[in-house]
Amino acid sequence: MRAVAMLATILLVLSGEAARAKEVTLDPATWARVTGTFEEDGATLTVTVMSNNLMLSDGASECSPTHARAKKTRKGIVLSASWPACAGMRGQVRLSVRFTGGDFDDLRGRLRARKVNRQFRATRPKGNAADCAASDTFDLIQRRVFGPSGCRVTTCHGAGAEGGLDLQAGRAYDDLVGAAAANEAAATAGKLRVVPGDAGSSFLVQKLTGALAAGEGEPMPFGRKAISAIELDLVRAWIDAGAPRTGKVADAPCPPLRRYEPSTALDPPAGGLQLVLDGPTLVPGEEVEGCMWVKVPDGPDLAVGSWEYSINPGTHHFAVWEHTGNGDPATDRFVPGDIACIASGARFGISISGAPEAPYFVDAYPRGVGKIVKSGAYLGLNAHYYNEFEEPIQMKVWVNLRPVDGPVEHVADTLLSLTANLNGITPFSINVPPRQQATLKTRFTNTTGAPLSIFQLATHMHHRGLRTKVWKSDGSLFFQNDDWAHPALSLLDPPFVLAPGDFLDYECVHDNGVTRVVRHCGDAPHDTTCVPGAEIPVTFGNSAEDEMCFLTGLFY
Repeated sequence: MRAVAMLATILLVLSGEAARAKEVTLDPATWARVTGTFEEDGATLTVTVMSNNLMLSDGASECSPTHARAKKTRKGIVLSASWPACAGMRGQVRLSVRFTGGDFDDLRGRLRARKVNRQFRATRPKGNAADCAASDTFDLIQRRVFGPSGCRVTTCHGAGAEGGLDLQAGRAYDDLVGAAAANEAAATAGKLRVVPGDAGSSFLVQKLTGALAAGEGEPMPFGRKAISAIELDLVRAWIDAGAPRTGKVADAPCPPLRRYEPSTALDPPAGGLQLVLDGPTLVPGEEVEGCMWVKVPDGPDLAVGSWEYSINPGTHHFAVWEHTGNGDPATDRFVPGDIACIASGARFGISISGAPEAPYFVDAYPRGVGKIVKSGAYLGLNAHYYNEFEEPIQMKVWVNLRPVDGPVEHVADTLLSLTANLNGITPFSINVPPRQQATLKTRFTNTTGAPLSIFQLATHMHHRGLRTKVWKSDGSLFFQNDDWAHPALSLLDPPFVLAPGDFLDYECVHDNGVTRVVRHCGDAPHDTTCVPGAEIPVTFGNSAEDEMCFLTGLFY
């Protein structure tokens, strides 16, 4: 989805146009181009164009995405949609917008509802050109678009080169311009990531706008807020101008510099527990992931009903882990490089809570369900930050463990499919030869003798994991995850009940050198019995260079 912010002024949509209009079908490239930000003085209204849908919002509430009728008139393309009462308005809500100008730079429209008859006209902004005067256009895209959107962290399109795409400085241009899309469906269709002179046909723009065909994956940035319309306009302007490696594109939009604003500390929760990760300060361009262990105070065990997070900007992810290693970990000290707290004793394979990004997030369980955090236990606070701002930032996170509201009816436990087995194949059977892909399929069976009420379900792989699919025992597809770095989380309300003896089948596809970086001896510290530098198989293991294939989640 991409937002088109419109501020109301007066203009009449001519009533005679409808009689002369023909309904048309717009291809994805055209729909992508009508997205933009329109500003004038007045009250703010937001319209989102998403494929063939329109969405309307006043900032506090919204009219959900609905099919938009597209008509071509003598004065431009008209989009129209209607909703029941929504976005703070009563009665039927009707929206009609008409885009004019050679590049959809002007918009005129009317919004109607009970006691509302708002007409508006607006012009797409270009930003303040002086703020971008010293930058080559592609360099500006890297600093103002790819960076702040989290695209260049190691686990995405940084050193890990997710999907074979590296967006780091010095590599991004060659990996984008004229390069074939790695996605199988897009590659079969002959799509290039960037087609110089044709933004609409470029797979990069289709990814950023969500104008994707079946099998072409998820819109980007995955799991994060969409880039702004003016940032999208900058990318389009650069491509339509021939995608130059250096130099300035005339009249290209200038997105504003994103300023760093630290988050606000949370008030400690009544009857609960507050944990704080007070980490290091990062200079621009610095990336750090690490772990800090904290000890739960002695006293009664705490039944946690929700986890509340306030997170300084710059985070890629934040997770909380339980300690199950030998001995007690060092506490209250942030250790850079301790990925997912694994090196210091995190519970194997799964975190107990976490937050996707700044600045605020709540992970809440169903009413009456609590996760028991034991007195004296150790919790690992795992933060991954990349400073894409142009000023120093601090790694800092506040975590509130809020108690269950009311009586604890069910105790939450962690689902981890260690016991999965299908015809002798287990999660530990991973073996992918160099320059190949391989699929591992196994089965998780409820052998506990009691029903498992699963209310959260996800999957766990490392950076050579392409996708996971999960099926119910009746053969129907239950769950799918196409991104190892941002594993989709299925929140099941009501919970899915896995009866005793019932099962879930699941498979993981791993890639060792086809679209992912091939595994070499020496990539991991435990590589002691192979020839240094030689290409070797990917097998099961704890390190980030090894692989896993697990179902994870929470149940009672």
